[in-house]
Amino acid sequence: MYKVLLRFNFVKNNRVIEVYFDNRLSFRENFRLLSYIVDISDIENIKIYDENKHMFLKTDVPIKNFNINYFIINFI
Repeated sequence: MYKVLLRFNFVKNNRVIEVYFDNRLSFRENFRLLSYIVDISDIENIKIYDENKHMFLKTDVPIKNFNINYFIINFI
């Protein structure tokens, strides 16, 4: 399976969204596709923070490189 279920908390506008992302693509590519369905402003400047690792994740690396296999919470 190439999909991973993720929950994103958009800090700027206090919105939570749960989506399946294709883990072969990067966060940036997935958000670009998602922006056709959901209004997401400023896609190029999105920062993704992993609370478990206490660090920001690279947005131009395929998601499978982060070994995310299940539902997690990310803050943008």
